[in-house]
Amino acid sequence: KHFTNLVFVLAFLLIAGIAVAQNGLEFDGTDDRIDCGNDASLQITGSTISLEAWIYPTSWKTNVWQGNIINKEQWTPELGYMLRCGDNGRLNFNIGNFAWNELTTAANTLTLNTWQHVAGTYDGSMMRLYVNGVPVDSVPLATTVGNASEPLFIGDIGFGGRNFPGSIDEVRIWNTHRTGAEIAANMNTEFCTAPAGLVGYYLLDQGTAAGANPTETTAWDATGSQNHGTLGNFALSGATSNWVQGATLTAGMSVEAFDASACASYTTPSGNAIYTMDGTYLDTLQNAVSCDSIMIIDLSISNPSSSM
Repeated sequence: KHFTNLVFVLAFLLIAGIAVAQNGLEFDGTDDRIDCGNDASLQITGSTISLEAWIYPTSWKTNVWQGNIINKEQWTPELGYMLRCGDNGRLNFNIGNFAWNELTTAANTLTLNTWQHVAGTYDGSMMRLYVNGVPVDSVPLATTVGNASEPLFIGDIGFGGRNFPGSIDEVRIWNTHRTGAEIAANMNTEFCTAPAGLVGYYLLDQGTAAGANPTETTAWDATGSQNHGTLGNFALSGATSNWVQGATLTAGMSVEAFDASACASYTTPSGNAIYTMDGTYLDTLQNAVSCDSIMIIDLSISNPSSSM
């Protein structure tokens, strides 16, 4: 009997994304870093790779290689992959297999003090760089990615001293090539489950923005590979070197509709509401990676019978 309301609410949720500014992580540019380890899933080799992140740079390092966003790099021999920025707003993508292969944009490609999405991809024949889903540079290249023995770092390099100044959010590491269309279509939306090829996924949505977060020292990996990162040297209090407000993205969500019945009253699965009348109600649960599971409940209440 509530079918019309049910269909309307379900259709609305499916077509209308919910854009929210969730948390990100602010790096002081001096020694803040996340060590994500060297699990086999992050040891990307072969001829395809894609790196993505939302960044909010607050200053530029003198050289582009000094502002590491994503870095898994080994020297002598030169192996690994990285995404970096600096030098008056240049963006850099670098992959190595006994020689570095770098692609660097022109100056002022990036902007200070604003959120922007950056990505570097390689498909076996072309390196490409994107900003906000738009291609900004490319170069032909025939090589493969070499397996660096160093851990993956966010915001720094393994041996330290090349730290990103500003905030980072929604880091995605793929062992596949992402097309420009795929990057543009998905950069504003969180994933609730990891698509094929996504081997490292750091939403960085934890903590209280600019609050006291002394126990929030892990950057959770949402791929299921358990590549959780360990925060190093963060103050974890205040507006810098801490969890802060992140990029405004459409929150990932799943939608489930079901019938429910109860005698006298019904408590929603989240425990946040109790209903005593028939109707169509919404309830929301949040999973470990901050994605909302939205439940549309078609509820029927029956009154308890009484006897003398």
